[in-house]
Formats: sequence, C-alpha cells, structure tokens
Amino acid sequence: MPEEAITPKKVIVVEGVTTLYPELKELYDVSFFLDAPDETQIKSRITRDVKERGYTLEQALALFKAVQPDYKLFVEPTKLVSDIIVQVSPEYVMTLTHLAERFR
Repeated sequence: MPEEAITPKKVIVVEGVTTLYPELKELYDVSFFLDAPDETQIKSRITRDVKERGYTLEQALALFKAVQPDYKLFVEPTKLVSDIIVQVSPEYVMTLTHLAERFR
C-alpha cells in the first residue's frame, strides 16, 4: 500500500482495541472507552458472526470464549487510562460512567 499524507483536522477519531495503549497516549487529546459487559459483547458478537459472517451460534460463542482472556488482559486495562468511559448496555444504550477530572 502506498504512503498517504494525512493533514491535520479539528477532530480525528481513531478506533480500535490498541488505541489506548500507553505508547499511543501522547498522540491524542481525549480518549474514550466503550465499556460493554459480557452480555453486550456476546450479543454483538452473535449478531456480527452469525448474521454477517455465517458462523453457527456455537462457533460464535466458542470464538467469544477463546478471545475473552486476551480482552481481559490487553483491552480492559486500557479503561483505566481513558478520559471518558461510557457503559454500553445489552440494548446498546450508552451511559456516561466516568469523566476525567480535567474535563469536569
């Protein structure tokens, strides 16, 4: 893939499981963590994997169980360095649960 120049914008949104790693913290001004309980994650995975990727329900649940230890080890701890934490319910209702002191 060829290199592409990126020009500064007022707002740049970067999403993904590694965006809150400590090595990247200096690259952004505000960080968000969407905190979804297991029930919400399972619902989302089933919706995506079964309906969009053609997995069976059993395959989707097995994949969720397989990746859960890595989520707990690598992704969930980044919540502690997030400026804003939003709880996501199984109905995909979002509720602000943490706002860093510097934004109050």
